[in-house]
Amino acid sequence: MSRLVTAGDPVRHEDVNAGIRADQKLARVRGGHGISVRNSDDGLLIALLDGGKDWVIKCRITAAPPYGVPVLPSLCRYSVKSHNRRFTMTLVYPTYGRQVENDEVGVYPAKVGALCAVLRNRINGVIVPELWVFRENIYRGPC
Repeated sequence: MSRLVTAGDPVRHEDVNAGIRADQKLARVRGGHGISVRNSDDGLLIALLDGGKDWVIKCRITAAPPYGVPVLPSLCRYSVKSHNRRFTMTLVYPTYGRQVENDEVGVYPAKVGALCAVLRNRINGVIVPELWVFRENIYRGPC
């Protein structure tokens, strides 16, 4: 099994060969029914095909409660916009990334401008956008 190396470690042929084999395997990845595979600047992109629609939309938060001030989760909603500005959501609660379910503790809201994502989930045949906030934290002080 290959191991990670640090600066100054000798180069072993086993490590180089393992890297080449992994690269060869990735080059053989192909799409199938309903799945596309393509190379991008960020690496190998594997996606579901649905009329060219993205299933994960990269967004930024455009509106949020004040950063650094804890609020109850029921009062913490976000507005978001995709990087190409074609997709927006206004004053929605996150479906993913929130560590609490109700108002038992406060949360520190994510910053305006922070990266987030919208997942396009298919529920009973209907596509439902769901917000995923990456940088919301629990407030552990007195409420």
